[in-house]
Amino acid sequence: MKFLVQAVPDSPFAGFEAAAKSAGHQWVWWDEKHTAAFDVFDEVKPDIFCCVTRSNAVKKVLREYSHVVVWRSSIENPFTFYLNMTEVEFKGLVDTHNFYPVDEVPELKCQIGMCCEPNPAALNLCNFPYNIKIMSDKPWPVSQYLGKPTPKDKRDLYCSSDQVIVDNMLEAMRVMACGRMVRSYDEKLIEHKYIGSAYFDLEYKEEDWEKEKNMVKDARDYARLNSYGDALKNMMETSLC
Repeated sequence: MKFLVQAVPDSPFAGFEAAAKSAGHQWVWWDEKHTAAFDVFDEVKPDIFCCVTRSNAVKKVLREYSHVVVWRSSIENPFTFYLNMTEVEFKGLVDTHNFYPVDEVPELKCQIGMCCEPNPAALNLCNFPYNIKIMSDKPWPVSQYLGKPTPKDKRDLYCSSDQVIVDNMLEAMRVMACGRMVRSYDEKLIEHKYIGSAYFDLEYKEEDWEKEKNMVKDARDYARLNSYGDALKNMMETSLC
């Protein structure tokens, strides 16, 4: 199968790339700003088109390529997908090809890792004497900020942190797959069974981490069972049957 995928920041389809390629499918990212819709469809001849937005040009080309299966999702709800007119929803998905337990990286070893946008509560935490390492696409005005990460950078940070603060469910699932405890200041994440409450206790306690090891194992097992590989099989069976 040939996948043509609209390239947008934080694409909900990004996690499917490795799963699709490992299953023998062709995966092509399309930057709408650089290549016209008809040109890329004529060149790739996709079987499945994955998108977040549909411009007038995209709608027009899809009328021409009516046989192409369309998968839609959104940045706001990255675990809900529409396969043509069929809705498929997952509780959470994780890219197990890029996120899994590895040995700690000595230079990244820390009590608290952060992979989130700057926010007042997290910035305040940086004023306390904890060993904190931060990676984010958006710069932080603190010395703990290490820069913009690649997926490997994130995995290494997560596996080298006692616990990790994130601000979205995609990142939370990645931390869980790496076998670490997730914290968040975003109340929307607390509803998830394995996401701890917001990290308001500023006193780091080693015994708390020991008590949570079993929860971390459960979370890692949960994340592994919600892989993009399994989701891809599910979605292809649903949309191509």
